[in-house]
Amino acid sequence: MDHSSFKERFQYWFDNRMAKGSRTLIELLLLGSVIIVVLLVILMTVLSREGGFFENLWNGFVTLINAWMPEYDPSDPPNLVVLIFTALIAIIGILFTSILIGIVTTSIEEKVVSLRKGNSAILEKDHSVILGFTPGEYTLLREIILSFGKEPGVIVVAAQTDKEEMEEMIFENVEIPRHLKVICRTLDIFDPIDLQRLALKQAEEIIVNPAPNEEVTKILLALGSFIEETDPVRISAILYKDEYRLPESYARRHRMYTLQTNDTIAKMIARSCIQPGLSQVLVEVFDFKGNDFYLERIEGAEGMTFEQLALALDGASPLGYMRGGKLFLNPPGEDRLEGEDRVVLFTPEKDSWKLGEVQPAELPEAPMTKPVFAKQMTKVCIIGYNKSLKIILRELPFSVKEVMIVNSGTDEETIEELRKTFSQLELKVSDYKTLDEEVLVSLVRNYSHVIILSRHLEDMDEDDMLTCFLLLQLRDIRERYQIEFNITAEMRTEFNQNLISDDDYTDFIVASNMAARFLAQLSQNNELLPLFSEILSNQGNEIQLIRAKDIGAAGSFTVAQLRRLSLKNGFVFMGVVRDAGEYCFNPPLAESVTLQEQEHLIVIG
Repeated sequence: MDHSSFKERFQYWFDNRMAKGSRTLIELLLLGSVIIVVLLVILMTVLSREGGFFENLWNGFVTLINAWMPEYDPSDPPNLVVLIFTALIAIIGILFTSILIGIVTTSIEEKVVSLRKGNSAILEKDHSVILGFTPGEYTLLREIILSFGKEPGVIVVAAQTDKEEMEEMIFENVEIPRHLKVICRTLDIFDPIDLQRLALKQAEEIIVNPAPNEEVTKILLALGSFIEETDPVRISAILYKDEYRLPESYARRHRMYTLQTNDTIAKMIARSCIQPGLSQVLVEVFDFKGNDFYLERIEGAEGMTFEQLALALDGASPLGYMRGGKLFLNPPGEDRLEGEDRVVLFTPEKDSWKLGEVQPAELPEAPMTKPVFAKQMTKVCIIGYNKSLKIILRELPFSVKEVMIVNSGTDEETIEELRKTFSQLELKVSDYKTLDEEVLVSLVRNYSHVIILSRHLEDMDEDDMLTCFLLLQLRDIRERYQIEFNITAEMRTEFNQNLISDDDYTDFIVASNMAARFLAQLSQNNELLPLFSEILSNQGNEIQLIRAKDIGAAGSFTVAQLRRLSLKNGFVFMGVVRDAGEYCFNPPLAESVTLQEQEHLIVIG
């Protein structure tokens, strides 16, 4: 039984009506004003006994709307009762007008604020959508813009960040060409209902901004609730860990292309410390500014061996081929191409290559069957610790025999486990209270390769600042003491890496920066998912730097000879990198290249 009083029930009803917005407020205002005017007119008609009810009612509403006393003939003054009630109606009219203006003004302000916050739905078609935004991280957006070339298009950036804040940061830090439009929206990117305001079914591509695996997975599940295989849109995302791998049937059903990087950043750190410049090579390879990956059917290549193709294709580096949906990366030179095969090309433009005659590529000496690397053993010093340490130790080249781990913060049990797992390495551990100049000098005198590992603290800025200060100290020591050693520094964010000049040669491994590049390539070339998966995984072929002397390439060779020499040694040639840090991809086949022993070839193998 309801024991609520009439006052409580009326207040409850009134509060619910008021909460419905401006329209309900105006309706209540009109209804209340009409009721009050009608009651006052009835009283005025009865008490004054002047005029008819409908005449007085009309005069009352005119007074209410004008919010002003009507004019009277001075020779015929109105009845005092009429004057009093008319004055009351005029006062009510003033209140009515004031409240109405306030409601309308507030409603307009709310609408403007709503529009500025980006709450309206997207009505675009064939647009690109980026879900998620990290202040200071603009590589993904820049790469997507570059992928458009000169074609017009629309890019929608949606995140839980305020729309005005996103727009301000994007337009201040990213150059937006006039033929492209960037639209920002504030919404819950984990909510399927909110996501549908972005017209995702009419979009060309959806790209999930690099983020922790849990967040990326939640976004993918939200998209999977309404994106189906029949929809033309494709979804691209990066998942760092294998345990978050989506089932193949689920990914196919919802048009999702996910790249499992399998601790690629740790692998890059391990390789870059011994191969200075590798991190920059990877940036060049995965950047849309220069050469890109394409999958093309080459007319006239049917029946040619892969080696013949490599010696006849000018303007592009053939990296492998795809047959029946299966990728053959870095295949044997004697593999023969069939009619339906499509070739994986690394080239500046889709049509910038030319298939000509097979170039002569006789080698001056019998080529080596396997690369013979320098036997000099090297030692590596790793400062810091995170969960990637085990992968780094596993991926270190065979020439590394001793590793010093400094300030790891790990217990003895963990260290012993590492020693057993990597018995081929002599692992040493030192925990210094402070890494002062004396300690750092003694370390770099004994270890020619230094890795600064991020601690993976919750505060990324604090993490990166510790790396920056340590890096500055090491650079200062290298300059003042004239000690030669390589530095590979892991950074958490692109913004913080930009604070440190790269004039002094240092390999920066920025997780967010590289992940954005991988993701941009995947979004534009989803057919090449097997290529990216292999290059960025811990198995199969990978991009690497090979010294010229290690495969007998020191001296003067034509590019055709370098391609053939690389194939004989189990690699596919992509370009060369000079000691001065100059990168040259896809030089003309007939061009003669002179390499010093310590200069490098860029290869996949």
